[in-house]
Amino acid sequence: MLVISKWETTIWYKGFIHYLEILEEFPKGTPRVFMIPRRTYFVKGQTDLSPDQRVNLGPLKWPVIAIFKNIHTSTGGSNVMRCHMRLGHFNVQKLELACELYTIGYKDQITSTDRLHCCPCSITKRLRGMPSLEMHIVL
Repeated sequence: MLVISKWETTIWYKGFIHYLEILEEFPKGTPRVFMIPRRTYFVKGQTDLSPDQRVNLGPLKWPVIAIFKNIHTSTGGSNVMRCHMRLGHFNVQKLELACELYTIGYKDQITSTDRLHCCPCSITKRLRGMPSLEMHIVL
């Protein structure tokens, strides 16, 4: 399990959240989520202590989610990635154009800063610079 900030506008969040299971969400301002061990230099009256002598770090400054992934986690994919695979592994700019031309409903979800992390595309791009055509790929 990993606890991360729920920053939905970041590239990493949009790209990878579909592959993870969200166990719990904590909205901004939730008190007593994160605590640390008590230190000797903490001021007694100004420190919020729990019964087991841990120090509360205060309410959350932004939303936080607890995520999880193991071999049994069912993974999805973003609509942008689905569109990428269905339309022949186009890059983001071509996906935007295709969504405009064919009135595919994902146009509002694609931005020019999106990055697609596609294993087949990565393998193909790696092989383009190879000198020999007689190579074998072991997957």
